[in-house]
Amino acid sequence: MRIITFCFLLLLLVSCGRTEKNTAEESTEETFKAPENPFKGNDEESEPDSLKKVKKAEKPGMKPAKIEFIKREIRFDSMPAGKIFKTELTFANSGEQPLEISSVRSSQKAEMSWSKLLIAASEQSSIGYKIKGPDKKGAYTDTVFILSNSGEDKIVLKGQFR
Repeated sequence: MRIITFCFLLLLLVSCGRTEKNTAEESTEETFKAPENPFKGNDEESEPDSLKKVKKAEKPGMKPAKIEFIKREIRFDSMPAGKIFKTELTFANSGEQPLEISSVRSSQKAEMSWSKLLIAASEQSSIGYKIKGPDKKGAYTDTVFILSNSGEDKIVLKGQFR
């Protein structure tokens, strides 16, 4: 008989505890108010110009994004061997839709840096290129592969380390 009474009291305590938790959760839900979205609304004056251009370019029937590099081949001469070489690979979006670069890789394992933001139509941007030159003198060639929503493109860097 004691066991039955103990089980009944235990069951009663457990069910009371659940009721209290539910009411606490409900009251929390009632008092919590999500913050307003700061980007919500039609206030276009608060948007930067580049964002307005990207929104305009998302209309159907427009030409797709197209990446065009200022120089397809970059040449450098007389670089000291063992030193760090840096340059910028400048390009423009000649399409009417936003350009998005998804990956950049180098055949010589150079350090690459680029913005993952969308590049609006007729805007320019660049990809940073940095590599430590070989310790020995000689010719140097590297191919950089750029993958974007306009397809895959490549640029060749050639030079001479002294």
